[in-house]
Amino acid sequence: MKVIFVGDYQTNDILAAPTKVAKELFNHFSLINPEIFYYSYFQEGAKYSRYKKIFGKNKLDNNVYRLGLFPFVINILKQKPDIVFALTPAVYYLPILIIRKIVQFKFVYYVHSVNKCVLNNYTDLTRFQKFRFLFIEKISVKYSDLIFTLSNKELELLKQNYPKTKQNINVVNNGINYYNIKKKSYRVDQVLNIICVGNFQRREKAYDILLGALNDLKFSVNLTICSHTKQNDSTIKISKNINLIYYTFNEVQLRKKISQNDLFIISSSYEPFSIALLEAMSTGIPFISTDQVGLTERFVDGVLQNQVIPFNNSPTLMKKILDFLNMTENQKEQIGEKGIEFAKNYTWDLVALQTFNRLNQIYEYVKI
Repeated sequence: MKVIFVGDYQTNDILAAPTKVAKELFNHFSLINPEIFYYSYFQEGAKYSRYKKIFGKNKLDNNVYRLGLFPFVINILKQKPDIVFALTPAVYYLPILIIRKIVQFKFVYYVHSVNKCVLNNYTDLTRFQKFRFLFIEKISVKYSDLIFTLSNKELELLKQNYPKTKQNINVVNNGINYYNIKKKSYRVDQVLNIICVGNFQRREKAYDILLGALNDLKFSVNLTICSHTKQNDSTIKISKNINLIYYTFNEVQLRKKISQNDLFIISSSYEPFSIALLEAMSTGIPFISTDQVGLTERFVDGVLQNQVIPFNNSPTLMKKILDFLNMTENQKEQIGEKGIEFAKNYTWDLVALQTFNRLNQIYEYVKI
């Protein structure tokens, strides 16, 4: 089975979740089958010339290339892939739809989030960029042979927003690299240390709900907000009891920082999966999550389910934080141990193999 990955690819360690997922899947697929290539476009606006975007070719890593439109078409015709796997939106979507008539590969589209539901939460995108993402999604959903999505809720949102879609939609897992980084103490001192992952520019992170809950607490809180991009809190009102800390991270640094805090909170009103929550759980830190986080669909243990609350409700979140403070250290540790046990089922080794097998099912079906 010859697979071509298409989408964003970055060589640095600090990555947005979709790029991180694509890179991890590619690296693990390459261990299973060496006939795997990754093609990424020159799409960072004015950073690249028009010539590069049409004719350019750079090698980024082993079997990884940044290609202009013409080299991309030539390479697809030369490689004759069985599957083209689109993991992030790319300008290649139109050539893919044209070339597939010649090469007859299967087109698989990975939906990290339904753009119709989330783009209004991005305050740093232009109207044109939002239109482009919506157009790519519409075309890709309509003409793909298989769609991967990250939760049953996302599956239903896709069907609601694209009611004529007849493609097979599969719910798949995201994963993490497992490091032996574990929280050492469950004692909470005079200041409560809370950590989150996200950015104030992303409305769906619902930090207004979190800050509303923390503003009503009668004690000091260190709130660490981790993000792979620069934060801007100029429009955020923060009460005097909150000490706001910003942190930029790579994977190992993030796990260490999480393990040093008391409580991980994800207050999102929209979160298709949440690798961040999974990474936090792997350290054994107690957590609070809203029911809009796709990962929580996988919770079957009552201890974990008890840490899930309704979204957009500051009083409920504040009460849950107070409940956490009233727990014994043993009760907090029990949540942590359950989290570690859960997270071990979602390592990239396991998740990549599951995803590879699903693609292989399409390939075997085509051969028959």
